[in-house]
Amino acid sequence: MTDLSTLADAVSTVAAEAGRLMRNGMGDRHASRSKGRFDVQLDADLDSENAIVPRLRRLVPGSEVSSEEMGGPVDWNKPDVWIVDPLDGTNNYFAAVPYLAISIGFRRDGKLVLAVVRDPVLENSYRARLGCGAEKDGVPLFPGPGKDVNRATVSLITDYSPAGRQAGEVLYLKLNSVARRVTTLWAPAADLVRVATGHMDAIVCVRAGYGDVCSGLLILAEAGGVILDRNGKDLDVANLDPGGPVSFIAAASRDTAMKLREEIREEFDCYA
Repeated sequence: MTDLSTLADAVSTVAAEAGRLMRNGMGDRHASRSKGRFDVQLDADLDSENAIVPRLRRLVPGSEVSSEEMGGPVDWNKPDVWIVDPLDGTNNYFAAVPYLAISIGFRRDGKLVLAVVRDPVLENSYRARLGCGAEKDGVPLFPGPGKDVNRATVSLITDYSPAGRQAGEVLYLKLNSVARRVTTLWAPAADLVRVATGHMDAIVCVRAGYGDVCSGLLILAEAGGVILDRNGKDLDVANLDPGGPVSFIAAASRDTAMKLREEIREEFDCYA
């Protein structure tokens, strides 16, 4: 299957079915395994991955898959590569906090060309194709005019490393002094699509993993959101290095993104 529009339909179905699996287990008591000091792995992560990955391989025979729970090397030079986060917000799921996403991206010839994000709680589907705009449940997405920083709800995303925790502490204090509300919900794909819909106003992200944010970034970019890299330039979402961490400031409007960057420039530059 090579037509990206048809492929997007199929991937949306795969994500929706995995989402129903996650929704059915929401609120159960789940056994966990440690993934470092601050993260966990659940059987739900693996169940979702097992529901998604074999079907993606069948959709594009010979394709490579990078999925959060699989581990092992990924051949990013393959012409077709899937990027899967089978349960974005694992810690939320473990704590019965209904803020989650399933994220699937697709790279063709080294370029991110397709993204699907499924909210298994609200049962909303988001998707985008490079150069073709973004949709929520089949309706075109436009994030809206943006807000002044002092009236904005801003999501803060950092990695799970000790340095990431330190960055989070410093940036949270700064953001809390300039924004209306700061959230740290540990589900970046869910955050990014909410900026694309206008439910959130901005995101500050320090050194996230590519697989955690790539699909949400493409959806936000195709919806018309503004995503700035660590130098304040427009982030080239389609051509991001999948092997490196991703830092950015994103918002519904360029004015909001630029003003937010100016407010937190010193703290952001220190860690990004």
